[in-house]
Amino acid sequence: MTQLNIIIIFLLLSSSILCATEKEHKKRHHEAHIHGHGKLNAAIERNKLMIEIEVPAYNIVGFEHQAKTDKQKSKVKQAVDIFRKPQLIIKLDASAGCSLAKKAEVKADLLEKKKEESSGNHNQHRDEAEEHSEFHVEYSFHCKKIDNIKAIHVRAFQQFSGIEELEARAITPKGQFTQELKQSSANFRLEQ
Repeated sequence: MTQLNIIIIFLLLSSSILCATEKEHKKRHHEAHIHGHGKLNAAIERNKLMIEIEVPAYNIVGFEHQAKTDKQKSKVKQAVDIFRKPQLIIKLDASAGCSLAKKAEVKADLLEKKKEESSGNHNQHRDEAEEHSEFHVEYSFHCKKIDNIKAIHVRAFQQFSGIEELEARAITPKGQFTQELKQSSANFRLEQ
């Protein structure tokens, strides 16, 4: 499997590219967005491990609208800072010798100005309560002994009490794996 293939598979796992149009995406996003629940996708190829986490902003900071007050902006910044430290979110077996291949990517809808807001065109029918913002995090690791990764221990539950469950999916040379993770069962097993 080439690196391009694993990236393609990884992207297919990501819910963000499954929608053909923005309208379909918004409809699906609205239907699939459940507070307390998120997604974790992982892919292993050769000596690379890629992990993607997507959770509703409400699970992380307690709101989903654009951060407006200093307190809200501070909460978002603190959450981003935590996500940028993968050792606070996940734990890998030390014997695998994994290190970040590149800086963690953290995106939060509530940090970015919406196009319609910045252009001055406000949709009067858009209700703030209907907004569904998410945190999207990507980690890319280079591992010396990738076969030593038997599981991914998820520490995000300790960092963010609003996360109740993560739907975990992985593609590895050993096969495909799915598991529902909770604080009481936070080890995503990557072998049978």
